[in-house]
Amino acid sequence: MITGFYAAILALIQIKLTFNIVKIRKAHMISIGDDGREDLARSIRVHGNFIETVPIVLILILVAELGGAPFWAIHGLGAAMVGARVSHAIGLGSGTGHGKFRLYGMVMTVNVIVAGALLNLYLSIIQML
Repeated sequence: MITGFYAAILALIQIKLTFNIVKIRKAHMISIGDDGREDLARSIRVHGNFIETVPIVLILILVAELGGAPFWAIHGLGAAMVGARVSHAIGLGSGTGHGKFRLYGMVMTVNVIVAGALLNLYLSIIQML
């Protein structure tokens, strides 16, 4: 199953983002909140953005795969989402957080969600006919 491959990669990225938060919390002995630390707030937000977008994309990819979408479409959505989330994490996690990597990550993420939704609509409609 192709979706499982991308779910595993994205899960490993999520673990990395989680460990980034733990590392900063441990270094500054902060157990709850961000205590006004920009680096911690930023890491929390990177993780949050990931958590807010990845589940719906994995659902869309899985439903499309189960609905008979071609393998290249599943790989395209999965690979684009991995690239989008890595780009977003790099962009938001470094510098001012307003760089091109963050923008590319956000745009790619929205495009993957739209493409996955449209693909599933198409597959649903042709199966209903």
